[in-house]
Formats: sequence, C-alpha cells, structure tokens
Amino acid sequence: MKRVGKMQQKYSETSRLAGIANEYHRLRNFLMATLGLLFLQFLLGMWANLFAVFPSYSQPLGQGLVVGLAILQSGLPVVIIHAINGLLILAFMIVNLIFARRTKRKALSYLGIISLLSLIIAVYSGYHFVQSGWVNNIYSYSMATGFIVAMLSTFFSLLISYKYSFTLAH
Repeated sequence: MKRVGKMQQKYSETSRLAGIANEYHRLRNFLMATLGLLFLQFLLGMWANLFAVFPSYSQPLGQGLVVGLAILQSGLPVVIIHAINGLLILAFMIVNLIFARRTKRKALSYLGIISLLSLIIAVYSGYHFVQSGWVNNIYSYSMATGFIVAMLSTFFSLLISYKYSFTLAH
C-alpha cells in the first residue's frame, strides 16, 4: 500500500514539473515571436527615419483621426505599418507578462514589467512625436530609448527562461 502512495506522489510531482515546463515553453515561444516583431519594428523605424519624407506642419497635428489622416495623406505606409506593429508588440508584451507571472520567477516577472513599461513609453512617445508634426526630437529619442530597453529586457527574459527550464530538466 505504501508503494502505491509513493508512485502516486511521484506521478503528481512529474505532472507538476511537466506543467511548469509547459509554461516556460509557451513563454519562450511568445518571447521569440516578440523579438521577431521588435526586429521588424526596428527595420520599419529605421526605414521611416532614413527614407520617409514627413510633411511639415507649423502646429501640432491634433488628436486621433487627424493624425491618422495626416499619415495617410503623406503617403507613408511604412509609418502606418510601424504604428500597427507597435500596438501588436504591446499586446504580445502583455501576454509575455502574464506567462512570466505564471512561472512564479521574480526575475522573469520584473523583466516582463520593465519590457511592458518601456514599450508603453515608446508607444506614447511615438504618438506624441507624430502629433508634434515629426519635429519634437525629445519624443523621437524617448521612443528609441523605450524600444531598446523593451528589446533588451525581452532578450534577457528569453535567456533566463532557458536557464530556468534547463535547471528544471536536471
């Protein structure tokens, strides 16, 4: 009878470890996808920075629809894709944070929070950079800084998730 209890205990421990390994696997998949989107974001942003001709405005553009119409009229589809990709990355960062919290590892949770907050700063700065008529370089700089912090913290999250899953396996 004791032997059955030990086997059940061993089986439940194996199931628990398999569940944790599955959480790390999902987190790693989303982190890799997020890094791919961040790389695309970098390429789109550099293309817009180097080759796009932004319309000049003497006053800020205003809110919402006015900004969208100005971008559409400027013939800058790369900037539109850049903005949409940024919002998609924001959604991925939220999912990454949820998966990181499920692993119960503080380092992954903290990096997930840093990634999300820095990306929020990048999105906010990008929005206000466009609203300024593409002339306020402080917003451009803070957009780039938020981006690079988000990319680095996402990369470090991926490295740490591999480290934890490796120690889980051994």
